[in-house]
Amino acid sequence: MFLTAVFLFLKNIVMRTILGIFKEDETTHTIGVQFWVVVTTTTLLLKFIIGSIAPLYYTMRSLNDAARIVLVVNYSTVNYTLGLMQLSSGRNDFFQVWAVLLVTLQYSVRIGIPYRKSKDVSVADLLLSLWAANLIRAQTLLKLKIPLWFIWSVSAMRIISFFFSSQRACDIYSENMRLVANYMSHEHEEGNPDDVDPSTMKGYKYLVLGEDKQKKKVEPPAFRLELDTTDSDNDLITVERVWSLHNSRLLGDAADLDNRLKDVCLSFALYKLLRRRFSNLPILEARQPKTKRLVFEYILQGTNDYERAFRITHVELRFLRDFFYSKHSIMFAKGFPFWRMFLSVSLVGAVLYLGYVVHRLSKSPEDMVRITNGSFVTYFIIVLVVTKEVWEIVIYVFSQWTKVLILCKYVKDARLHFRVVESVLRIFLKLMINWKWNQKIRQRNILVSSRYMSGFFHGKVQLRSEVKRALFETFRGLIASYLPNAFGPNQDKTIVNNINQDNTIVSQISWAGGELEADTHRILVWHIATSLCEIKLFDSDQDQAVVLPNLWKRATRPNRPLVNETAIANQQGLWGHYITAISLSNYCAYLVSQALVPDNGLVVNKVYEVVQQEVNSAVCGCKSILDIYTRLTSMARMPDMPDDGGRSLVKMGAQLAEQLRLAYTEDRVRLWRDLGKFWTGFMLHLAASTRAAKHDIHLRGPGELTTHLWALLSHAGFLGNVMHGEQMLDPDDINDSSYI
Repeated sequence: MFLTAVFLFLKNIVMRTILGIFKEDETTHTIGVQFWVVVTTTTLLLKFIIGSIAPLYYTMRSLNDAARIVLVVNYSTVNYTLGLMQLSSGRNDFFQVWAVLLVTLQYSVRIGIPYRKSKDVSVADLLLSLWAANLIRAQTLLKLKIPLWFIWSVSAMRIISFFFSSQRACDIYSENMRLVANYMSHEHEEGNPDDVDPSTMKGYKYLVLGEDKQKKKVEPPAFRLELDTTDSDNDLITVERVWSLHNSRLLGDAADLDNRLKDVCLSFALYKLLRRRFSNLPILEARQPKTKRLVFEYILQGTNDYERAFRITHVELRFLRDFFYSKHSIMFAKGFPFWRMFLSVSLVGAVLYLGYVVHRLSKSPEDMVRITNGSFVTYFIIVLVVTKEVWEIVIYVFSQWTKVLILCKYVKDARLHFRVVESVLRIFLKLMINWKWNQKIRQRNILVSSRYMSGFFHGKVQLRSEVKRALFETFRGLIASYLPNAFGPNQDKTIVNNINQDNTIVSQISWAGGELEADTHRILVWHIATSLCEIKLFDSDQDQAVVLPNLWKRATRPNRPLVNETAIANQQGLWGHYITAISLSNYCAYLVSQALVPDNGLVVNKVYEVVQQEVNSAVCGCKSILDIYTRLTSMARMPDMPDDGGRSLVKMGAQLAEQLRLAYTEDRVRLWRDLGKFWTGFMLHLAASTRAAKHDIHLRGPGELTTHLWALLSHAGFLGNVMHGEQMLDPDDINDSSYI
């Protein structure tokens, strides 16, 4: 009986709500305000959801298109709903409640507004807020008018505050970037260069926090801007000062295992250095041995799958992503956003009180005439507003930005160095968001996937320990190198010079390096060749070919290598070389599909489209993996026609695969070892040669391996000084033993 009564009660509420939503408005003789409030709230909720997940799936064009559609519909529905309320404002006091809550939501659901785009948005929000105020000014119950005016006032203050703070943040960051660039131009001159120790950060006075509060001086003969870093009691926090607390119960060697807390401060300091590359500011420390030692002797220290390197770069890149694509940079421009948090807490309290008032009025007989058909919708909007505000409070309070502020406060304030305080801080810091890259890279096998997926879907594969070791071993080989421009100007030097000491073999395949026009061509040719070598290896270790159903499964799940580890486990070292070459080959093909390579984006997209179509045509009718190999091998053996109009990249890839097969005969281990060395070196070349603007676009995603490598190469001084045109890495010279 009880369950039946509950069911009937809920059914009655739902039916009344549905009938109330679709009820015709007596004034306008159109569908009622309540319907448009539901529609508007739904679009606002969709806007918030898409804004939350879009940065993780920004490469999906359908999601980006959906976000644009929702944005346009959202503005239209909010304006139309407020206008409809204006015409019907005397009919129902819920209209005023909905108007204020919708305007509050309209501002609150924007979670990704960079400071450089916030002014126009704030003006639009303020105009909507004034429209809502006009509705409140009309005849409204006193019991509702008080909380509504308070909510409106708090919302208006947040909009106005954000408008001015965004401009102030822009000025602060512009000045700070120039200050950091100036400071780093002579930071390496302080102290004895021989006393620098990356393990203890002695001599690394990289700026973490407080430089804007320091006195600046310009003195002869250099007449350069300098900061005072000698006073241990000042507000300037440097990396060296953070590491100086080696006996601390919070940041000491015993308390901070593997330097996880201190590394957050290091990531923040490196983020300040890296963002200069997006503003064309000088990077004069790039050629100092000190910068290399920081990377090679600390960040790449240890053999635990280089976990520290990815941890430091990921937090650093997340700071950079927040700087460009979220409101964090605005909120934390002048320290922790106490004022913003106060307004959010006040808004939560006021909205909850409004919900209490609505509940009381809906039960009052004398107010039922004025308050009709809308309690459920009102409660729903109130829950959304409160949830969003609480979520935002949690995001800011437990963010890495707050963690940096707390750690720097602890470093400079000795009053916090007590056991009880340190215990509380340790617990609080553990609760904070732990930004960690999932170490997954997307894969694209153009011989299989393009036939079905047309570039829409890219499988992911975990970055295996063998691949990480191969990459960073090649990276370590750069320590003594300052390298000239990629693939030139010495065109006779190619990435295949070390494939074999036999000059005949070198001359046969030299066209696959320096003679190709661009990196995009090299990637596609070598990717096709590597994929064909993979099919050949698969054929050698399998009893039968993969038939069509499994070929489709392979196309939709391109994150699996063709060859299993157990199949080649008895051949020493083959699996490590194979998985390195295949993973990076497929990843580079994915980078081409996203135009995240050094070449012009329009050219890259066109070349990739043509090659994809050519592959689709070449493998049309193939029913197995081996059919693809047979078809392309036959293409490679066909003579070039004089009127072809240029060499086919697909055919060149097939020819390269044939020449590799002949060059290595049955020595499969050496073949895959050299292919692995080629792809690791080429991966570093791509990361270093790709412009900062392209890495900027992909900061919005979950993280790209090439961007992590780009950050490390930048800090190690291999990207050169952006102001003086110094040259990038040359894959011909990246540790000759690491290249084919």
